[in-house]
Amino acid sequence: MMVRGIYKGGFISRQDAAEGKYYCPKCKRPLYITKTPGYFGQCFHCDEDFYMIEALSEGNECGVMVGRPLNGITVNGGIEYLLNSENKRMIFDSPEDAKNYLIQNGVSKVAAELFYYIDAAMQTEIENTDQ
Repeated sequence: MMVRGIYKGGFISRQDAAEGKYYCPKCKRPLYITKTPGYFGQCFHCDEDFYMIEALSEGNECGVMVGRPLNGITVNGGIEYLLNSENKRMIFDSPEDAKNYLIQNGVSKVAAELFYYIDAAMQTEIENTDQ
């Protein structure tokens, strides 16, 4: 199973691209080095560049969480997360999957764009550092 991951270097190395370690979030084919500034990798099949948070990788058990400012107020400093029936944070394979879930459950397309789509692996790493 391919799931989302973090790549701390920010760019795909030639070795990682050659080994097929990162995958397109749309077609699941390997991502390759991109020449487009600011992007993480390129999918030749989809003819599209992707950001680091969008890239899929093997081995991590994390994905994307949906959050918004605590009580809808950004100055509160906290984030409240979308929870499942067991009161645990919901994790999606991609930001697109998360947006689709929100829209299918009554959130407008405009409002879905206002939520935060947070890399779960990165958030877990931040929370573990804070403790």
